[in-house]
Amino acid sequence: MVSVFFFKHQGTKDVRVDPQLNKKVWEAGIKGVPFRLRVRISRKRNDEENAKEKLYSMVYAVNVKEPKGLHTAVVDDE
Repeated sequence: MVSVFFFKHQGTKDVRVDPQLNKKVWEAGIKGVPFRLRVRISRKRNDEENAKEKLYSMVYAVNVKEPKGLHTAVVDDE
């Protein structure tokens, strides 16, 4: 379900999750999974020789005090 969201918004089928994001989700245990979590999605060029897709999406956790009420913002990482 999550990869469908990334495909729809980023246009990439290859989605890679940062290990720190996985730790952030499960840091409070199975009963304490957060309802809201701020993430950053970066579309990057795939440099592998035998890659099916030219681009992939990398998902990172972003530290914010209160994720409630935040809106989508486009950030240029040049």
